[in-house]
Amino acid sequence: MIYDILNKERTAMMRHIEKIARTGPQKIAMIDLLTGKIETDKIEGTKLIMDKKLLDDLKEKVKFIEAGHFTDTGGAPTLKLIGEIMPVSKIIIPELDPNKGYPYIQGQLADKLGIKPYHVRVLVWKYKLKGDSQFHTAIVTSRSGSVHKFSEKAFDSLSDILREHNDDLNSFIDNISKEYNKREKHS
Repeated sequence: MIYDILNKERTAMMRHIEKIARTGPQKIAMIDLLTGKIETDKIEGTKLIMDKKLLDDLKEKVKFIEAGHFTDTGGAPTLKLIGEIMPVSKIIIPELDPNKGYPYIQGQLADKLGIKPYHVRVLVWKYKLKGDSQFHTAIVTSRSGSVHKFSEKAFDSLSDILREHNDDLNSFIDNISKEYNKREKHS
């Protein structure tokens, strides 16, 4: 019995960890349901987006104070919110097609930039584009394989870098390639 309870808890925890891994830790906010505290590294703006069912449940248990309409009701539970709460049903969720958001594989990026695919790999490594979702995504194709795709923003960023070093482009890429090769030998 205890084993079953622990196993269910472990399974639930693993589902949460998998969700965090898929979403990215920098995009996660945590709500402590005991204290009501919301913790996050970044909250853009002052909007809190909640599922409509959760919002309806909250409305049954908590009184919301609208700006300019505060009255003390003698100890009724109250949630003071600065900003606005919007039900998820009113949020437009963008289409998440990796072919639109990340249209380039390494070879296509190389062709468009006019350099070798290996040089794209070296530049991506040097400027840490692979860990940043605004530049890169990996699409898992099998247990051991994935396709790395790059955004238009990655193309623009690499174009700017190449333009900056246009006068000495070959030596610039050669130096970065040497750094990359040293790192590969030591890992």
